[in-house]
Amino acid sequence: MPDKKKSYSDTKKPMLAKLRTQSLDELCSQFEWSRPVSSFLTPRATFQTLLQSLINHEYWFDSVTMLAHAMPQREAVWWGARVCDDYLTENPIDDASRQEQERVLKSARSWVSEPEEENRMATYAAASGVPNRVPAHWVGMAVFWATGNITPDAGVITPPPPYLYARGVSAAIDLAASLTAHARIELYKNAIGRGIDIASGGDGETILSLRTAR
Repeated sequence: MPDKKKSYSDTKKPMLAKLRTQSLDELCSQFEWSRPVSSFLTPRATFQTLLQSLINHEYWFDSVTMLAHAMPQREAVWWGARVCDDYLTENPIDDASRQEQERVLKSARSWVSEPEEENRMATYAAASGVPNRVPAHWVGMAVFWATGNITPDAGVITPPPPYLYARGVSAAIDLAASLTAHARIELYKNAIGRGIDIASGGDGETILSLRTAR
């Protein structure tokens, strides 16, 4: 079934209602922008107006990073996995590598459905079995970095730093776009459209069309 496309403003879902936060002060303390955005951060700026400004100026990576940090863990991982599906569809990948990456994504989705420690560690094992130069690796690491102990072999308990999972998700999406050289911008646009859908209570199968200044 082809993806459904709607405009940014036409969706009937509550826009961005699933985000864990829309506080710009909080989000700006969690990551560094890759491009100058101070002119967008006016006293009247909101999450939606800032996101639209980033989209209008085609600051794709910053749009992805902000969305990933604003999403709850499971929604963010689901988003990253769905974008990796697009990457696998758009690129010629040998069968062995494709199967390995799909195995990671399947395990990550199992954790989203049942966020138990067994599923987290199974996803970590799957992610460790693929190179860090493929996007699925970072989706798997996002699961590993979401909860629990991130130094299981060190004999000490180390909880993950807050929002480390978001860095895994944004790394996966950025890498997916970078490796899709023939359709990099299109993959970014679709990724952000899927992210807005998920952040609004959707499943990521609807791509909300984005308005750009150029």
